[in-house]
Amino acid sequence: MWGFKNRITDKGNNMASSSAEAGYNTFSDADRLELLKSHLFDPVPSVWLEPFHESWIGSGDINHYIRMARAHASEMSAAQPFICPGEIIIGNDSLKSVVHGRGGAGIHFDREYLEQLKIERPDEAALLREIEDYWPSWLTANQPHGPIATHAPAGYEMALELGLDGLRDFVNDCREINVRAKPDMEPWYEALLITLTGISDYISAHARAAEIAMSSESNNIRRMELEGMVHNCRFIAHNKPQSFRQAVQLYYLLFLVAGHDSPGPIDRILGPYLDRDLLDHRLTMDSAQLIVDCLWLKLHEKTAYWVTLGGQKSDKSDACGNMTMLCLKAIDKLQALSPQTVFRWHSGVSRDVLRMACKPVIDGATFPSFLNDETIIPSMVSRGIAPEYAAEYTFVGCGHVFPNSSEHCNYEDIILNAVKPLELALNNGTDPVTGEKTGPETGDVATFATFEQFERAYQRQMNHQIAACITWVNEFRLKLKDYTCNFVRSLFFHSYIEHGLDWGGMDYSEGMVDIVGLATVTDSLLAIKQGVYAEEKLSLHELVAILNSNWKGEEDLRRHLLNSIAKFNNDKETDSPVEKEAYRINKFIDSRKTVFGGPWRLNIMGLKNNAVAFGKNAGATPDGRHRGEPVVDYTKITQVKHIPDFTKMFLSVAQLPYVETHSPLALGLRFPRSIVSESDGLNQLAAMIEMYFKKGGQYAQCLMDEPREIKDAPRKPIKQEPIAQITGFNAEFSICTRGL
Repeated sequence: MWGFKNRITDKGNNMASSSAEAGYNTFSDADRLELLKSHLFDPVPSVWLEPFHESWIGSGDINHYIRMARAHASEMSAAQPFICPGEIIIGNDSLKSVVHGRGGAGIHFDREYLEQLKIERPDEAALLREIEDYWPSWLTANQPHGPIATHAPAGYEMALELGLDGLRDFVNDCREINVRAKPDMEPWYEALLITLTGISDYISAHARAAEIAMSSESNNIRRMELEGMVHNCRFIAHNKPQSFRQAVQLYYLLFLVAGHDSPGPIDRILGPYLDRDLLDHRLTMDSAQLIVDCLWLKLHEKTAYWVTLGGQKSDKSDACGNMTMLCLKAIDKLQALSPQTVFRWHSGVSRDVLRMACKPVIDGATFPSFLNDETIIPSMVSRGIAPEYAAEYTFVGCGHVFPNSSEHCNYEDIILNAVKPLELALNNGTDPVTGEKTGPETGDVATFATFEQFERAYQRQMNHQIAACITWVNEFRLKLKDYTCNFVRSLFFHSYIEHGLDWGGMDYSEGMVDIVGLATVTDSLLAIKQGVYAEEKLSLHELVAILNSNWKGEEDLRRHLLNSIAKFNNDKETDSPVEKEAYRINKFIDSRKTVFGGPWRLNIMGLKNNAVAFGKNAGATPDGRHRGEPVVDYTKITQVKHIPDFTKMFLSVAQLPYVETHSPLALGLRFPRSIVSESDGLNQLAAMIEMYFKKGGQYAQCLMDEPREIKDAPRKPIKQEPIAQITGFNAEFSICTRGL
């Protein structure tokens, strides 16, 4: 649509290799999957083009929305797709640019690639100099004008139900209504229409790639497959899908265009198309399974975060269906590390379906994880989300639950090291690690005659840090909110088009404060209360000096505070400080509002990698922790590696203020395989998950303990210690030694 020049094609593997080598005449589904897996990590060919830059410069000084949309659309139109051997669901792009805006998530300037091209393409020195002279200074001067990167589950079902041309008609209808009242909305709506043209061009480019591959294909069976891809992509570039395969293909290409964040509730999005084809006898479950397996491998190729399966509908009926079953079978069969997947449990889920969801875990997969609808949905409703939207929640990013296509967050808005306010209270506002004054003066510890006086000093430091972070984020967003634009996402989210607004046009927009290490803090408060004020083993002033020396010469005292004073998750009586402080913090956070009027809430997912990083930047703490050691997140069993009875642990974790807070708390459990190796192991694991959820838990992740072979082609099978994805990251799990 907007012109560009093809400047260079890097040397790479021939991704569309002859299918004669694949033996298509005797090609089984298992053969196809093995072929696909063998090419997952092939070197990707690259084609250098600068469609974004050329469109931007060529547009001149016009409305910013239209200029941005044209540049993004030019980039989509310039796509350079390629087809891998054996693929029936396609979606790969070899386009590479110095300046790009893929997925609409900002304008990106690739300095490293620019320097590489300077060496490789001296004949293009003028263009490269033009890019270098223009973009760094423009991006610095125009920061507020770029899109904001957000976690958000897109409403792909809207584009599937209407088709891209139908979505265009919907945009025009809303434009006609809204522009009458507010003429300044016109450029924004025009930008959406330009973006739709770019998306259609992107899909059409895949049709052309399949057609080129077909023209050189010698195997008649593969030629027929490629011909089907040409037809499907040409059709869905404008029309709503008429078959399950077309729906899957359109869904995946839209997922790529939108920046491949969260795949969302795949079974709810694609299930109706599958059921229709099954009813019309156009598909069997076996043939549909192959399509889902191929989709799963494409999502694995892009390391997708998170697929959400199952759950209850707004009328409380079970949402599990044929598509749910196919996805669970794909997880079990492929044993891939992505797409990361969660299964939504509720009391209406049949035991057979829950067993099917547990089977991949017993067989060695790291997914699915399990979410509890019966605590998560009430939590969302308590935050002001309508029940019908809450019932359609999906898992996003590192561990957030959002109503699908109706809410977003700015990644992790605030991630706060809970240990720092404690350190500041112990050192009168000074960080003992850096020596900087980063908090208010709350008093010399020598003046605190009672534990309650010190506790108030700590709470003041915590409140100060939270308020300062929220204020900074709100001020930053206030500067951006009138300039942001992500037209691709605007097309796939409910209410954006109707409201005529980007970013701020969502039905729901919340702020999140993730407090990491709160269990370390409350364990430390217990140690101070007992060791300093009850047992009078030393003064608080003396303890501060010992902490700042990292327990030097005080190992007996450290061991006493570490082992002789009960910790969170060791017994019910000592769990209440965490519960109490979590409620207090959340109440303070909830008194603030986002720039769009939504609530700020405590986020209690407890990221493992932050627990490690924050520990490295924190001094020794009164609970017996050394300087630099990881802090304890909510789900870690303090100083305990093996749990003899997880019922007590369930009761401890389940009491935390789920309903009051934002994201679910991830409880990680790692079991010796011997526990579930018996014939009844599947039932036992399902029963354990049900028990935890019925006691009020929100989020469980399970892993078998023994090493297993991980066969991620093209690598050779290797023995690897078990890993699991905790809120999006690989991490160790606590071990339950019995109780099933």
